[in-house]
Amino acid sequence: MSEPLVSLDEFGRDLFDAIKAQAGSLQAYKTADLFQKKGLKFEADKAEHAARACQRELEAIFKRNTIAIEDVRRILAMV
Repeated sequence: MSEPLVSLDEFGRDLFDAIKAQAGSLQAYKTADLFQKKGLKFEADKAEHAARACQRELEAIFKRNTIAIEDVRRILAMV
């Protein structure tokens, strides 16, 4: 296994966690939509709850003001 190009400390823990939270939220909303289309309400509700939890985590990270505004824009533009 090769060494990472940038360590987590160099990259920034908050930036890493923000990307992870946004990706988790997007995936959970997509999963909720899939469950909804299949008529699986309980599973859809559970996935939406997980998505909202990721969004709350993302908001808390952003409130720390430790991430450059350009990086915040890139994170919010994730699709």
